[in-house]
Amino acid sequence: IKVKSRGTDNVSGRRNLIINGAMQVAQRGTSFTSVSASAYHLDRWQYYVANHDELRTTVSQDSSVPTGADSGFSKSLKIDCTTAESAIAANENLRVWQKIEAQDLVRLGYGTSGAKSTTLSFYVKSSLTGTYTLSFWTADTDRSISKTYTINSANTWEKKTVTIPGDTGGTGINVDNGEGMRVNWFLNAGSNFTSINTNNQWATFAAGRHSFGHTAAWGTNTSHDFFLTGVQFEVGDSASDFEHRSFGEELALCQRYYFKITGNEVNNASDGGFAIATNWDNSVFFITLHFPTQMRAGPSMSYGAALSDFQILQAGATNAPTGMSINGASKQRCEMNLVKSGGFGSAGTSGWIRIVDNINGFIAFDSEL
Repeated sequence: IKVKSRGTDNVSGRRNLIINGAMQVAQRGTSFTSVSASAYHLDRWQYYVANHDELRTTVSQDSSVPTGADSGFSKSLKIDCTTAESAIAANENLRVWQKIEAQDLVRLGYGTSGAKSTTLSFYVKSSLTGTYTLSFWTADTDRSISKTYTINSANTWEKKTVTIPGDTGGTGINVDNGEGMRVNWFLNAGSNFTSINTNNQWATFAAGRHSFGHTAAWGTNTSHDFFLTGVQFEVGDSASDFEHRSFGEELALCQRYYFKITGNEVNNASDGGFAIATNWDNSVFFITLHFPTQMRAGPSMSYGAALSDFQILQAGATNAPTGMSINGASKQRCEMNLVKSGGFGSAGTSGWIRIVDNINGFIAFDSEL
């Protein structure tokens, strides 16, 4: 029988402060090759590389998951070294992190005498055994704490649990939609990041305490890989069973930060309509697009490789736009402009906008922290 200790948060629902901890949602794609720069891949998970001059990896959504008593997962985040770094220099580090929105952390009580302990649990598998570091950093106060864990057996799923004390120092975490905390999984770290003992205490951030105790030189051999799933971060000094949310719930949580409409969701290009446009004049079209959930902030917009991925249908004619931009955006919706050089139609008439490239066509809205 698992019993959480007295005084901890025993709320049974919505325990997990991590989004997409089971690595199910992958709106941006499921495989990214020759990765050499920092970027988001699986939803809410950012790959961060600093100063590596040789290292290249493939970041993907994988089907390798824990089995037996720890089963219940279908996906994991995989990082595979494809070009090795010859040595880890002092200023180099590689990590994967999740940024947690500040207002979701109010329950922690940081900056007060009642600051609560939290527990991070996760499943990890790597071809490289050794000591790895977790680092927790609060953006509003620039304070951090780090803890180590050990991968004991190569190529074997292991569950790890780390508890950190609440931060009674500093001014606490703001109640807003900015970044509240960044949870880092270090894969490698040069000596600039491992020189100061954190003593399991929160303190003002210093680079040397960011990854104290880390010794695993991941990425120095192309045989290295790293898998992560079942990530849960919760209030209390013990780990509870992983909170499995439905795919729909997890997707909606992810869409607060990133929302993507793709062409490959339809079987036929003629079915790829996503918006109605209205002529401002004979060459400029306005679209009002409503997001499926309120985003964290007014987002930026991006689209696929070419404007020819899109098509404007009006009065029996079809044309590709020659320009596409976001005119303004709130948390709930945005106004977009489409331009057709030479024009067709007239002011006040409407048209249909669709994605005709089922493979590469997409439009995306980004409100990541």
